[in-house]
Amino acid sequence: MTARPAARVFTADSARTTPLVLVRLLLFFAFAAIAGAAVLYLVKRDRRYLRFIAQVLKYTLLLLLGALLFYAAQRLLVTV
Repeated sequence: MTARPAARVFTADSARTTPLVLVRLLLFFAFAAIAGAAVLYLVKRDRRYLRFIAQVLKYTLLLLLGALLFYAAQRLLVTV
Protein backbone atom coordinates (compact mmCIF):
# COMPACT_ATOMS: atom_id res chain seq x y z
CA MET A 1 0.00 0.00 0.00
CA THR A 2 1.50 3.31 -1.06
CA ALA A 3 0.99 6.49 0.83
CA ARG A 4 -0.80 9.26 -1.00
CA PRO A 5 0.69 12.74 -0.89
CA ALA A 6 -1.12 15.02 1.48
CA ALA A 7 -3.71 17.21 -0.14
CA ARG A 8 -3.04 20.90 0.02
CA VAL A 9 -5.49 22.41 2.45
CA PHE A 10 -6.54 26.02 2.01
CA THR A 11 -7.52 27.64 5.24
CA ALA A 12 -9.08 31.02 5.79
CA ASP A 13 -5.67 32.39 6.82
CA SER A 14 -3.89 31.23 3.67
CA ALA A 15 -6.62 32.73 1.48
CA ARG A 16 -6.21 36.13 3.10
CA THR A 17 -2.44 36.52 3.12
CA THR A 18 -1.76 37.12 -0.58
CA PRO A 19 -4.38 39.84 -1.17
CA LEU A 20 -3.37 41.59 2.05
CA VAL A 21 0.18 41.82 0.74
CA LEU A 22 -1.18 43.71 -2.28
CA VAL A 23 -3.13 46.10 -0.05
CA ARG A 24 -0.04 46.72 2.07
CA LEU A 25 2.05 47.39 -1.02
CA LEU A 26 -0.57 49.83 -2.28
CA LEU A 27 -0.52 51.68 1.01
CA PHE A 28 3.27 51.70 1.17
CA PHE A 29 3.63 53.16 -2.33
CA ALA A 30 0.87 55.69 -1.68
CA PHE A 31 2.52 56.89 1.54
CA ALA A 32 5.90 57.03 -0.18
CA ALA A 33 4.47 59.13 -3.02
CA ILE A 34 2.72 61.43 -0.57
CA ALA A 35 5.85 61.85 1.53
CA GLY A 36 7.97 62.58 -1.56
CA ALA A 37 5.47 65.13 -2.87
CA ALA A 38 5.22 66.76 0.57
CA VAL A 39 9.00 67.15 0.75
CA LEU A 40 9.07 68.60 -2.76
CA TYR A 41 6.28 71.01 -1.83
CA LEU A 42 8.18 72.16 1.23
CA VAL A 43 11.33 72.71 -0.83
CA LYS A 44 9.85 74.30 -3.95
CA ARG A 45 6.52 75.73 -2.70
CA ASP A 46 4.81 74.65 -5.91
CA ARG A 47 1.09 73.94 -5.45
CA ARG A 48 1.05 71.19 -8.08
CA TYR A 49 2.58 68.86 -5.47
CA LEU A 50 -0.45 69.46 -3.24
CA ARG A 51 -2.74 68.57 -6.15
CA PHE A 52 -0.69 65.43 -6.71
CA ILE A 53 -1.09 64.48 -3.04
CA ALA A 54 -4.86 64.98 -3.34
CA GLN A 55 -4.99 62.77 -6.44
CA VAL A 56 -2.92 60.04 -4.79
CA LEU A 57 -5.24 60.09 -1.77
CA LYS A 58 -8.34 59.99 -3.98
CA TYR A 59 -7.20 57.06 -6.10
CA THR A 60 -5.78 55.17 -3.13
CA LEU A 61 -9.12 55.43 -1.35
CA LEU A 62 -10.95 54.30 -4.50
CA LEU A 63 -8.67 51.28 -4.87
CA LEU A 64 -9.04 50.40 -1.19
CA LEU A 65 -12.82 50.68 -1.51
CA GLY A 66 -12.70 48.40 -4.55
CA ALA A 67 -10.58 45.89 -2.64
CA LEU A 68 -12.99 46.05 0.30
CA LEU A 69 -15.96 45.40 -1.96
CA PHE A 70 -14.11 42.53 -3.63
CA TYR A 71 -13.29 40.94 -0.25
CA ALA A 72 -16.89 41.38 0.91
CA ALA A 73 -18.26 39.79 -2.26
CA GLN A 74 -15.75 36.96 -2.01
CA ARG A 75 -16.68 36.39 1.62
CA LEU A 76 -20.38 36.30 0.78
CA LEU A 77 -19.89 33.92 -2.14
CA VAL A 78 -17.69 31.57 -0.14
CA THR A 79 -20.09 31.34 2.79
CA VAL A 80 -23.19 30.87 0.63
